[in-house]
Amino acid sequence: MKTFIFALTFLIFGLGAVHAKNDTPLLVEGKMEVKYVNEVGLYRSVDGFWELVATAKLNDGNFCFAVNLPQTELLAIGVTQNTATKDKAIFCGKNGERIKLNITKQVGNYTLEGNVSPNNRILEAWEREYQRVLPDNDVNYTFRELYPQVDDFLKTSKEYATKVKSKDTEFDAFLKLFIETQALYGICYFHFLPSLAAPSKEERLPLLNTIGEQVKFDSPLYAKMPFCSLFLTILKVNQTVVKGKEFNLDQAADAVKANYFLSQMKMDAYRTYDDFLKDYEKYGKSITEKSQLAKIDAYKEKNGYMGAGQPAIDFTYPDIDGKMVSLSDFKGKVVVVDVWATWCGPCKGEIPHLKKLEKELEGQQDIVFLAVSVDKAKDKNTWKEMIKSEQMGGIHLFANGFSAIAESYQITAIPRFMVFDKRGNIVSTNAPRPSDPQLKKLLLNELKK
Repeated sequence: MKTFIFALTFLIFGLGAVHAKNDTPLLVEGKMEVKYVNEVGLYRSVDGFWELVATAKLNDGNFCFAVNLPQTELLAIGVTQNTATKDKAIFCGKNGERIKLNITKQVGNYTLEGNVSPNNRILEAWEREYQRVLPDNDVNYTFRELYPQVDDFLKTSKEYATKVKSKDTEFDAFLKLFIETQALYGICYFHFLPSLAAPSKEERLPLLNTIGEQVKFDSPLYAKMPFCSLFLTILKVNQTVVKGKEFNLDQAADAVKANYFLSQMKMDAYRTYDDFLKDYEKYGKSITEKSQLAKIDAYKEKNGYMGAGQPAIDFTYPDIDGKMVSLSDFKGKVVVVDVWATWCGPCKGEIPHLKKLEKELEGQQDIVFLAVSVDKAKDKNTWKEMIKSEQMGGIHLFANGFSAIAESYQITAIPRFMVFDKRGNIVSTNAPRPSDPQLKKLLLNELKK
């Protein structure tokens, strides 16, 4: 008989003292037979996301985690390279229980084995139904194929929710709401972020109205869901685009507001530090947990120096003729900095708008357009040729890759536009692009000062 050696990881989640009658850790074990996967991760819901809390190397496909979990909680097993909401084997458990999973082909396809609790049987069946209607990794399956199934799927989710029943009434209330909300979230995610077909505004509106009617986010239970933050972000983007009005969380539970605010920080969604401060005024009072407050303090420390009115961080690079030019050379003028590259499609898409803006402001003496290329040395000639062929105006500097300017201003994606005032202070380190009329308004306002 073959003996399996498990990779055992013991975890303490710090959820309170373990009662004497329930001091045996939750044991999560199983086998993953997914190609090219040699490490498995254990996830729990934190601040509205799946958070990877432990990993274990697979030994002949086997894994094992021992978890100190005094209260029933939703957990998941998945690959360590993916912290998204899909591709997870989802289950619930607490101290004194043993969970056995068999994961085959894809992570989302799994079966529970051994002595399985009724709620885990419901979760197993529900997740199988969820995968059937919303399959992972099928690029040919779009919202058009999904649309005829929506009503039946939502009805099915309610049927599964009614089956939830255990002695843990508090967790049961969460699990019922989780199943119904997961169905809406999954449809929303798939509907608005399809593989091969994009819905029009008119095609988005009915689903937005349905979600608005069924999900109020008025219970703190929503905040415990591992897709809560992404759900809020998707709704925010689509509500702004489709309905043309500001995303409103006034009626949401404080814990949900906290998740939303923390997620915007995590996803680097704030264009400026001032934008962060505006949301901090709205949602900061909703946050009381020490771990969440620590994340806010860390964000402030990291980004506060880039707030409006703070001194610019100087940089110096050669221009197209090899002369060294610094940002500080232009004190006394409003400076527009365009961080770009010849290989960047969106950057090139902004060139006509930038040239138009320069033309409209050419009578202004107190403004400078400074383009900083992050092309690498091997592409320097391409850079020079594009400046000439596109008849690009302004002053052009060559940074030779994501160098000091990217580190100083935390630039990880381009195009990036920044504006500095006549005193050499920051106006915005993530300003609107030239294609957005708001940039011209911003510049005209600074020129008046």
